[in-house]
Amino acid sequence: MRRLRDEAGHTLVELLTATGLLSVVIGATLGTLSQFERTSNSTQRQNEAQQEVRRITDKLAQELRSGASPIDAQPKAVERGEPQDLVFQTVASSKPVGSANESNTRRVRYCLDPVADLLYTQEQTWVTAAPPALPATTQCPQPASAGGWSAGVAAAENVVNDARAVFTYNATDLNLVTAISTRLFVDIDPAQRPLESVLETGIFLRNQNRRPVAVARIAQINQEPARRVQMDATGSQDPEGRALEFYWYEGSISAGKAPVANGAGPIHGPLSVGSHTFTLQVVDPAGLTDTAAFTVVVS
Repeated sequence: MRRLRDEAGHTLVELLTATGLLSVVIGATLGTLSQFERTSNSTQRQNEAQQEVRRITDKLAQELRSGASPIDAQPKAVERGEPQDLVFQTVASSKPVGSANESNTRRVRYCLDPVADLLYTQEQTWVTAAPPALPATTQCPQPASAGGWSAGVAAAENVVNDARAVFTYNATDLNLVTAISTRLFVDIDPAQRPLESVLETGIFLRNQNRRPVAVARIAQINQEPARRVQMDATGSQDPEGRALEFYWYEGSISAGKAPVANGAGPIHGPLSVGSHTFTLQVVDPAGLTDTAAFTVVVS
């Protein structure tokens, strides 16, 4: 009975204190879980954005590696090489019936809208034998109503390059570009974590027209009686195996100076006593050149 009448126990203040502490612990736990969930969702969205950008860069690499082989009418695979605007020729997957475009070539454009953080792609196709002029617009994307390019398609989102280059090239002369690198910064929300990701890809243009190689040598020197020299360029070659034009010069090549002879092995003379420098210039069908020189001393 004494136990039943005993009023010993926790006071109201103690209960309120315990309840308050429990609320703080539960609140902190729920806050941590909520923050973890937000971080997990952001990381997942960032990964999905990266996967989408990686998919489009793989597609770009495939198109560049399948670039159109150079021909006289279309000597360049890369027709525009800007830091955020790339235009190149590649082979279409299907050919329209009756098309005079024998190589089934098309133009593909990738450009960045740095305001919308969107990477766009456009294309230009034709059925004529000769390709149409490259659209001069630099607007990204160019509206289809303006003619030339098809309607722009947003290929990748959340590309936050801003003023940073998307494309870099291994040469400033588009005729000599044989490799292109892409560098895209991806961030679904620049104001929050996770930080931006960087996706980089290097692509070799296996079908790009390359500069020919000039090789010049002396085949024979006749000192007497006329002091003539026979020149040889048979070691010269074009990487694509196309026919080259050969021009020989005595002295350095300068504007307006006519070659001393054409062909792979001309005979030149008579030569005066002294030193003579001959320069070979080879030219491929696309107009790319290379030179080689040698010196002949006539005694």
